[in-house]
Amino acid sequence: MNETVNSSKWLVIGASVIGKSHIADDVPCQDSHLYKSLENGWGIAVVADGAGSAANSDKGSAFVVEAAVMAFSQLLDKEQWHLHQTLPDETTWVLAARQTLKEVRAGLDFFAEENEWEVSSLACTVIAMIYSPLGILITHIGDGRAAFQQKEDKKWLAAMTPHKGTEANETVFITSAIWQVEELELSGVKVPESRVITSPPIAFALLSDGCEKHSFECSRFDEDLQKWSDPNQPFSKFFTPLTANLSSAMEQDIAVEEIEAKWEDFLKGGTKGLKQEGDDKTMVLGKLKY
Repeated sequence: MNETVNSSKWLVIGASVIGKSHIADDVPCQDSHLYKSLENGWGIAVVADGAGSAANSDKGSAFVVEAAVMAFSQLLDKEQWHLHQTLPDETTWVLAARQTLKEVRAGLDFFAEENEWEVSSLACTVIAMIYSPLGILITHIGDGRAAFQQKEDKKWLAAMTPHKGTEANETVFITSAIWQVEELELSGVKVPESRVITSPPIAFALLSDGCEKHSFECSRFDEDLQKWSDPNQPFSKFFTPLTANLSSAMEQDIAVEEIEAKWEDFLKGGTKGLKQEGDDKTMVLGKLKY
């Protein structure tokens, strides 16, 4: 169960809703999310998107978000960055994040064995974020998007680069063996991609790729080069009103359950694009309280 963060520091909400094509095909929602608050305004948020071609990917994504929250909680218990109010350097975080994701993958292997499934049937992407008033630690395998709003200038920036292949909908999953045994790059970044963002955030968002084209600039045509590129730029006009609504809800002491119900309704059809989206849609949104 999600531990909704409504402390003296953050309000964090999230929802995973089924896409139109999955409703039509009688396929379950293959997205999952989970988040947890910690001391000193720190917390963990995870989003996983099950592969459409994998028979048990809904179960895989559900397992991965729980395992990842637990594993990164254990990492923080060990390192105590949240208690010392300090961010690790990038080398430390890259190594720690990779090892933690390997632990999640090992758990997934055991989960598959217990149920007599092929682990590939549990294929899913994963995005894990440790957020704090000081900055953000993020790591991921696969696609989806993540963004944060800087305290300094209020700009929304991408927090990661999605791993995308040359073919449409091609990515890498936590169940893929190759990222565990050798250096792998996709979309110009390593798999896993792990970043330390030292700019203090006032808001953040994690989302599966079902939400990306409604909230990010994902494609742009260069007339000079005659080719498409991915600017990976979050739309401020999408995110800023949403976080403003969160601030307003906090000020009015609206019940968390009511806020989350409205958030789920928004992802189901709050814009024309979201209403028509065929893919499953997950978004976790956080706003820092002053």
